[in-house]
Amino acid sequence: MDEKPFQDQIGKPNYTETIVLYPNKNQLKSMIIALQEKGIPFVTKSDDDLLGIFGINFFKRSFNLLMDIIDAETIEIKKYLYKQLIKNICLYYYIPFAKSTDFVSDETNYTSEKLTDFICKEKKVSKKEMALIKSIFRDINEFIKTEELNIKVFVNWLVETPKVKKQLIDEEKDWLLKEVSNIKTLKELILKYKAARTLKEEMADKLREYDNNNYNAVYLLTIHSSKGLGYKNVFVKGIYKNSLPDYRSVDKESIELQPLIEQASPPTTMEEQRRLMYVALTRAKENLYVTYPREINDKPTLVSPFIKESNIMFSEEKI
Repeated sequence: MDEKPFQDQIGKPNYTETIVLYPNKNQLKSMIIALQEKGIPFVTKSDDDLLGIFGINFFKRSFNLLMDIIDAETIEIKKYLYKQLIKNICLYYYIPFAKSTDFVSDETNYTSEKLTDFICKEKKVSKKEMALIKSIFRDINEFIKTEELNIKVFVNWLVETPKVKKQLIDEEKDWLLKEVSNIKTLKELILKYKAARTLKEEMADKLREYDNNNYNAVYLLTIHSSKGLGYKNVFVKGIYKNSLPDYRSVDKESIELQPLIEQASPPTTMEEQRRLMYVALTRAKENLYVTYPREINDKPTLVSPFIKESNIMFSEEKI
């Protein structure tokens, strides 16, 4: 199809005619990787989303503490941060902050055996889990001395701690485990973090240039943020069941909305999700492309029922 060139860039695609919409932040990382591999410039308004797995709240806290320990300028600061890391781990086992604070005030409690006994005394755990906790604390104690840590083992343990296991959604868990699957050391992970930080810091300038029509790039945006916009070419990514509609969405008729609204925790309803799909489909001025993955992290997916409702001509061909 004929495209009006961007400024004087004859022979190059005019990426500013195209926007890519996605339902949730977990889908942003895969798009960024794909566009970088193809050498296609892009901009996005996302903030922490650009940090990828480093934007997942529980992981961000633990990872930042590990980095701060490495960067600590004195032994006293390192000991203080180590205490914070221990208390953070205790929270993942639902141990009150005050109780763990009291425990770590005694520096003789820093052995892997005493730390394990403290957690296991407060919360019932199996012998297998007790052995794993002891092994993790042994690794952390060694990390304090050497700054070396098998991050794959650490993360695989972390996602199975009681609080994280309860709060972390499956998609984020799979995403996190996949990202660290080929990483063995903390230093390797720090390099990935620094690359993500650089991308985030540079994005503000790129977006400013794009808004001033001085940067030829594809625009990546959440569906919700695209209200009121219109582009010649619109790609809507990741329209599968449990993504759109969101897996947490409920039928409006099946719940009492008012009490939840009063508690400032209104649920996502199927009606709201359907309206979001409508927003996505009506952003295109000429060309609309709606996609969904056959599988996520080797798990099969089902196409969103909204696609059938929209009467979109749909192809099952692999891209």
